[in-house]
Amino acid sequence: MSNHYNNHMKKLLFSLSLCMLLSATAMAQIRVGLKAGAMLSNTVVIDADSLPGSDAKISYLVGGFLNIPINSKFSVQPELLYANKGGKDYNRHYINLPIMLQYKLIDKLKVEVGPELGYLFRSYSEFSFDNNRSFDNKDLDVGINFGVSYDVLEKLNIGLRYNMGIIDTHDFNQARFGLGSSDYIYPDFNVQNRTLQLSVGWKLGK
Repeated sequence: MSNHYNNHMKKLLFSLSLCMLLSATAMAQIRVGLKAGAMLSNTVVIDADSLPGSDAKISYLVGGFLNIPINSKFSVQPELLYANKGGKDYNRHYINLPIMLQYKLIDKLKVEVGPELGYLFRSYSEFSFDNNRSFDNKDLDVGINFGVSYDVLEKLNIGLRYNMGIIDTHDFNQARFGLGSSDYIYPDFNVQNRTLQLSVGWKLGK
């Protein structure tokens, strides 16, 4: 009975050791990195011919990422980014959480797609009508990302990504525009963010 117990314990210890080894190997493959870049940002108005979107502006993003390999072809890359979205006349400061599924087409070249969740923590408008224009911004933004990534060096990569917002980011039904002695209330248009991003990523560690 003692031998049976010892054999059972040996098998259990071997299984635990194997699991710990596999977990350590998987963790060792996770890469942490930093990224920053420039982007072309604007907004579009959906289903509203009479109200144009904003003019595009050149803006920026900065943050970090985790790259988690699934197998030799696929990996998942969650990111945490600060980005200044909006158009030429106003700034919309977001904390964004993209989660990208990456596929290696050829050596060093990946294509990627994934959702992005954004939280608006500050906005600033540089235009007005009679210095009395205001509207409500929604805190939440949801979008879809499409892009490519190329490993220039072992630790250095460049990425090109298009971010397409899919939900309304403004409450125009509550927007009042002071026009002389009267106010005009806009109907509720669907305003969405759009950005084209060019970034550089640097993987930390060995």
